[in-house]
Amino acid sequence: MLKANDICKESKRQTISAEDVFKALEEIEFPEFIASLRTSLEEFKQKNAKRKSDTSKSKEAKKTKTEESPMENGKAEETEAEDVNRINIHP
Repeated sequence: MLKANDICKESKRQTISAEDVFKALEEIEFPEFIASLRTSLEEFKQKNAKRKSDTSKSKEAKKTKTEESPMENGKAEETEAEDVNRINIHP
């Protein structure tokens, strides 16, 4: 949308924002689309926030699981080390 690009450039920015698009729609006399677009944008933001939250929870669960695993491996390694010591003690 060229008008949104012009609005962005006037503000000395390189990234077009949603507000730039809404303002452009007003200027080119299509204000009837703004309300439904704002609603859609809010729904998108909410879904995206939920997805990010779910992803963060998933990553946190994996991180916690990974942190627990080395402890288990550490115990296993200690057991193997004890076995090696027993073998060395009892040839």
